[in-house]
Amino acid sequence: MQLNTHSRPFAAPSLAVALLLAAGARSQAPMPLPDDRKAGGDAVTVEQCRAWLGTLASPEFEGRGTGQPGFQKAADFVAAHFRDLGLQARGDNGSYFQTVPWAATNVVPAKTFVSFSKDGKELVRIPAARLMIARASWPMPSHAGPCAR
Repeated sequence: MQLNTHSRPFAAPSLAVALLLAAGARSQAPMPLPDDRKAGGDAVTVEQCRAWLGTLASPEFEGRGTGQPGFQKAADFVAAHFRDLGLQARGDNGSYFQTVPWAATNVVPAKTFVSFSKDGKELVRIPAARLMIARASWPMPSHAGPCAR
């Protein structure tokens, strides 16, 4: 296994939006917003949420995996939306982004297998090429370097 570490610009607000959406999806009954947030909450419509989420979930954003081109497209989309809303950028160098270190694991199929042993003796070895998950996830995305900013 090869471990690569990278620093990537990260749209911290997009994480906040994702967490808020996940929290909202888990609750059945809407919780009333505090008075200091009610005006902002009332200004957002279901149609707007559908449009934003539909865009982010579209094939154009290529899955939005960290370090993948779709991730950068999604981050840029969210940053542009925040800019259009007039939100003050508080990220790196006055941007909506914050550089966050992260690590990725690249699987080497030729060296990857599942092994079953008993009493120290290997009974079965299944190469990566025969594992269903291997077929679904390879080739792994390339994480060649930091996103251009």
